[in-house]
Amino acid sequence: NLMHKAIDRALAGDRVALKLCIERILAPRRGERARFTLPPLATAEDAVKAQAAIAAAAAEGELTPAEARDLAASVGGFLHALDLQDFEQRLQALEKSSARNRT
Repeated sequence: NLMHKAIDRALAGDRVALKLCIERILAPRRGERARFTLPPLATAEDAVKAQAAIAAAAAEGELTPAEARDLAASVGGFLHALDLQDFEQRLQALEKSSARNRT
């Protein structure tokens, strides 16, 4: 049958067959929604408050360590986006200033 062939190929070193077998053995991660409301994020100060709320919820057992890690990573992604936005705004201001100084 097809699964036996896939297993044989995986055992022989076929990476695609190995991936197929592993995907069939391990169920995809289906995390439940954490019962935690992340504070609204608009500023870096909001992100600090959110990280503190996440840490407190994890310490109190309201969030699992994995849930806290995932939420903290989301806040980190938000901070990264803020950094990129700030960088772009500063670059545009410098370019405008440089253009005015050349004329």
